Amino acid sequence: MLAPYYDYSKLIRRSCPVIMPFMVKYRIETHKYLCDCKTHVALFHGDRDTVIGYRNSMELCRLLKNDDIFITLEGEGHDSLIFNRKYKREMSRIL
Repeated sequence: MLAPYYDYSKLIRRSCPVIMPFMVKYRIETHKYLCDCKTHVALFHGDRDTVIGYRNSMELCRLLKNDDIFITLEGEGHDSLIFNRKYKREMSRIL
């Protein structure tokens, strides 16, 4: 997962407080899906992400299984993650 959010509706409420809950069409609750995931999970997140805050991955990290991994891409924002050397190296190792 690349720069995932914990709960989409929470993300919207945090970033756009004027949006009323009934206006959010999709209820994508990543934390609930992650708990049911049977495969290995790798989370990547830039610690300078201003679109989907790094704290989203920190919250999801608590739900990872023992063999899952969480990788912080230091100094990265949101749009450049796939070009990060550490991301490329870890993805090559994982795949």
